[in-house]
Amino acid sequence: MGTLGQDIRYALRNLGKAPGFAAIAIVTLALGIGASTAIFSVMDNILMEPFPYPDAQRYYSMFIHDTDRSEPGGRPVFIGPEFLDYVEQNHVFDRAIGNNQTDVLYRAGEGTQRFEGNFVTPGTFEFLGMPALYGRVMQPADYEPGAPPVFVLRYKVWVKSFGADPGIVNKTFELNGESRTLIGIMPPRFGWGNADLWIPAKPSRAATAKVIAGAFQQHWWMLGHLKPGVTVKEAEADFTVIAKRLATVYPTEYPKHFAVQLDSLTNNVVGKFKTTLYIVLSAVGLLLLIGCGNVANLLLARATTREKEFAIRSALGANRWRLIRQLLVESGTGDAAGLGRVEVPGGADAAGYYSRGGGDPAEYAGAGVHAGDGGAYGAGVWAGARDEGGAQGFERAASG
Repeated sequence: MGTLGQDIRYALRNLGKAPGFAAIAIVTLALGIGASTAIFSVMDNILMEPFPYPDAQRYYSMFIHDTDRSEPGGRPVFIGPEFLDYVEQNHVFDRAIGNNQTDVLYRAGEGTQRFEGNFVTPGTFEFLGMPALYGRVMQPADYEPGAPPVFVLRYKVWVKSFGADPGIVNKTFELNGESRTLIGIMPPRFGWGNADLWIPAKPSRAATAKVIAGAFQQHWWMLGHLKPGVTVKEAEADFTVIAKRLATVYPTEYPKHFAVQLDSLTNNVVGKFKTTLYIVLSAVGLLLLIGCGNVANLLLARATTREKEFAIRSALGANRWRLIRQLLVESGTGDAAGLGRVEVPGGADAAGYYSRGGGDPAEYAGAGVHAGDGGAYGAGVWAGARDEGGAQGFERAASG
């Protein structure tokens, strides 16, 4: 640590001697490091930690793939009774929820505003592990027939459309011609189903079940939490058994030949952007390498002007790693014209050619060895006395 401190102090002293070179090196590295950091932050938020939900890496959805068709994907939604059969009969999900998209028209005075709504099944907010920022989330009683109509609002909609006013909680709004009470506002990162608001709903086994008048039959998208120790292949095999049985019950919902496939929530949401993001990350990584290469070339060019300094360092005992470490700490900010004080392991330093003046001023050319116990340059020895040179400096230092 002592020699590292010397390196840093030496680099800082030389910083003012070549500010232009230092600025170029810093800007070059800053571009590469800044761009890489920014893109990595995006990758971390989108691909590694895209959701604020606990154990989100084990969230999977299911779809029915028509094997007679070449394109990937398939039917990801299920009618009410079919959805309930999958939830109740599977052995691989320890819990599951569903949602169904719907358009919501909000009437305020003489104006009407359209929102993206989601009908959500019981236990949705408990499944996702997200409490409300203001108010509360839906409770089991809110899903029961005859319960007072309620809804929960998304944070960004609350800010954009309602001016971030917490006083709107527990107020009544007219949504799709029905009065509903706002019971909660979710935290900023919560955006389940990319909806603007969430309405409680309970899937029914009645094939013609409707939640609101004039609505089409609901199709539910299912998300389940894979049990610990269960693989995706095992889960697909379990759902395949159920699907083959349900295909005889709901023949219009299944193709002639099909396979059940599971997809992670992460891939479901960001899978289409994954390749693009990796390409951008690779490009930015290449930019960082180019920046490092440019700075390395600049340092090599400068190193050719410091041969005398390196020779003196080596003669005084500096090994190769010591020289490399000094160059790394200096980061190319050393004196391009030559050297001032030369510092080597143990705190020894010698005076060589001093660039700010011609010749060898006596106060920097001492050949003696002087013992020190600290000061600005740390404990150790250095060559000569500052105000004395040659043999006189040696004799005085030795006698001292």
